[in-house]
Amino acid sequence: MRFPVVCAIFLIFLLLASGCSSPARSSSQTPAPSTTVPPSTPTVSLMITDTPSGTPVPPADPIVGSWMCYCYRGGDREKQVYTIRENNTWTRIDWNLNDRTKHNSHGTWKNGGNNQYPLRFLVSGTTDMFQYDKAKDQLYDPNYQETYYRTADPDNSPSPVPVISLTLNSEQKVSRVGNHSPFSDNRFLIVNVTIRNIHESEVYSLDEKGIQVRSDDTMASYSITGKMEGVLDNPLPSGLIAPGETRQGNVVFAVSKDSHFYTMRLADLQGDDASNSIIFTNTTTG
Repeated sequence: MRFPVVCAIFLIFLLLASGCSSPARSSSQTPAPSTTVPPSTPTVSLMITDTPSGTPVPPADPIVGSWMCYCYRGGDREKQVYTIRENNTWTRIDWNLNDRTKHNSHGTWKNGGNNQYPLRFLVSGTTDMFQYDKAKDQLYDPNYQETYYRTADPDNSPSPVPVISLTLNSEQKVSRVGNHSPFSDNRFLIVNVTIRNIHESEVYSLDEKGIQVRSDDTMASYSITGKMEGVLDNPLPSGLIAPGETRQGNVVFAVSKDSHFYTMRLADLQGDDASNSIIFTNTTTG
């Protein structure tokens, strides 16, 4: 009878040993948070190129800039300079090297493709076609058969230093000078001026084409004083004017009878300003 008791005690011991070795479980367990592993992002390689300071940025179009041509229009030799801007506008200065007058015009342009560039004149409404030669970096006007070469921007070029100081003493507009009469729609404008060579060493050559007046908004015209020889009192003497020399006298221009506002100046051989400009209004009723 002892054997069954021993067996029973042994079984109880095994049951107690098994319960002690098992970990205690909580009645409710919180699941561990799930961790999302992001997909691997490809590495982007960036290349940064530094532009050296002072490196010019090329213009949006190859014809942007200033272009010069010497040509003959109406028998007179001219210097023409186009300034073509990125905003699709252009200006042109015409120097007439024979009479030394200057004229300005302006308009718009566009890239017509295949190196063709239509230029439109805003005042007249006409259009001219330029061709660009990339290899030679030239503009060509097939209409007038003229070639334009790249040059400095005249708007940013330094102005010539004035050689002559010009002073207006008096003015009058008349219908006759002696036995001379102008065309029916014109009058004679007589101005009395004093000119002084203010340059330290440069001699100025004064002739009629160098003395010019612009009436209102028209093109400039030059003096016709020589045609009044013998009938005009105290004409302004022409010829070489030495540094420091002063001259005074009358100058005659032919102007529109309806004109009132004038700008007078002296021009050099290129047609650029050789003196200060004087703006005045006619006060007579000739």
